[in-house]
Amino acid sequence: MSDEFFDRHTNHVTVAAWRAAVSDDSGNAFAELVDEDVILEGGVFPSPIQGREAVRNAIRQSSRLYARLEFMRETQSTDRTYFELEGAAFGLPVWRVTAISLGVDGRISRVVLSHRPLDVVVRFSAALADRLAGR
Repeated sequence: MSDEFFDRHTNHVTVAAWRAAVSDDSGNAFAELVDEDVILEGGVFPSPIQGREAVRNAIRQSSRLYARLEFMRETQSTDRTYFELEGAAFGLPVWRVTAISLGVDGRISRVVLSHRPLDVVVRFSAALADRLAGR
């Protein structure tokens, strides 16, 4: 994707684009879609995570904790995309909403992950703390 791909009037963040960006081992697709100073927030993180590479790592580590994760619904506006997901982690059912905000250049500037139920949030948080600390 080039700079011509992005504009402030068109939201190009779809489930397909997001999944491709996250799963690309080279990081190139993620770099194309996501702003360098992106912020990741969520109840499973002790504090916001900032920066493209740190966010990419956190999302990839997070995705490895699911036994199953299915994208169920997608909604878009000009500067937002929302995904509703259902799955399983730690032997428990899990539901997640991902809220993605776009900057004025059309790239992702903020990602917010909202998980439920609380049992999964607590386990997820502990497991992610270990993974992100490199343990």
